[in-house]
Amino acid sequence: MNEREMNHWREEACARAFWDQHLALPYQELLRHTASWLTPQPGEHWLDLGCGSGQLTGLLWRLSGGRLAEIVSLDCNPVNAEAIARVQRRLGEPAAGRIRFVTGDFSAGLPQFADETFDGIVSGLAISYAVYGPRL
Repeated sequence: MNEREMNHWREEACARAFWDQHLALPYQELLRHTASWLTPQPGEHWLDLGCGSGQLTGLLWRLSGGRLAEIVSLDCNPVNAEAIARVQRRLGEPAAGRIRFVTGDFSAGLPQFADETFDGIVSGLAISYAVYGPRL
């Protein structure tokens, strides 16, 4: 079995299974703790690495008072674009033009972004699932 076959995050059913994780009390606590150290400022550009259902994307937007220049929500599963679209609708019209979804697998390397594109990067649980180096 190759690495691509072992990565279930690319399966639509797997991605959708995590769309309601924010309802779990431990996840809500993790989100509160993450919020306590995030400091998005008006006009900044942020990357939500492994965005999943967009909980951190929405949190960044709310913490900035809706004044971020852009949030790039990156995930290896294209179905999560649907989840980010739902987040955009909940946040309202101003967010629609400033939150964008990008498909990319950061285990294989990030898509090319220009140097100093982002003022901040956040990743929740996704970063612990990244696969680096050869698998045993």
